Amino acid sequence: MAAMEQLESGQAPLSARLVCSEVRGGNVPVDANVHLPGILGSIYSRPCAGGRGGDIHYLSVCDAGLVSQMLIADVMGHGEAVAAVSEEVYRLLHRYLNRIDQRRVLRQLNRRLEAIGFDALTTAIAVSYLPLFHRLSVSNAGHPVAWFYRHAKRTWTPLDAGASSGRHSKPYNLPLAAHENTAFTRRTVRVAHRDRLFVLTDGVLETVNEAGELFGADRIARQLNGHASENPHRLISIVREALVEHAGAVGLTHDDITMLMVEFVPSPRGPVFWNALRKPVRVIKRRMRPDAAAEDRALTGTSG
Repeated sequence: MAAMEQLESGQAPLSARLVCSEVRGGNVPVDANVHLPGILGSIYSRPCAGGRGGDIHYLSVCDAGLVSQMLIADVMGHGEAVAAVSEEVYRLLHRYLNRIDQRRVLRQLNRRLEAIGFDALTTAIAVSYLPLFHRLSVSNAGHPVAWFYRHAKRTWTPLDAGASSGRHSKPYNLPLAAHENTAFTRRTVRVAHRDRLFVLTDGVLETVNEAGELFGADRIARQLNGHASENPHRLISIVREALVEHAGAVGLTHDDITMLMVEFVPSPRGPVFWNALRKPVRVIKRRMRPDAAAEDRALTGTSG
């Protein structure tokens, strides 16, 4: 069966399945199904030669198989800067794949990328999902907001990352590398099975036609709500077709385009599930080693 036929039938090609603990990519075309604990979905990414930067994506599962992590980022730099930022992002995300709170990951990324300089300016959206508690958590670093589909209401709506607590004067939710003391908020939502999340980069919103009109959030809403019954892979395809139609003769040459849509499904139960529950104890013990703390400080450039 051809790869596209497998996608349309809901069977992911072997290369698209999550193996070992992570899937990452950027600057190469991707059109694949995604399968994480409690999550089924699809990702589409189309790099644009000569565009303004580079989109990257990272999807992982914690050591225990209990937390699904997803990050979509848009690096504003070019060439070697994009490659350097991508490697830094992948390295830190792999290091912190067991962290439930993605705000800490964004803080560490921000400090590392800020040291690289303006060429490392990056927008990002980080997502954690705990199937056991049906808890979805979203944090945003200057990135376009995600969209959330509540199946019970059959409606897609924007899902922001929440406001600052007001307990400090730090800037919050800025792009990575914009300010070393940026704080990040978190929006937590309890989801039901068949609810969905849609994450995109600004290349989707900023697709322009011959009249200079951007595709924009209103057209996104019309496509999502007008075809809500379609599966994630088909719905992404519908949005992509709408982008091509909107661009017309201009074409999709303005920027990279990345879209990730996931649906929340029942998570594994039984012996496999309970075996996974025992793993966090070993992970915690490993994190408590003195040398592990030292490695954290060395990696993040912090002390004490």
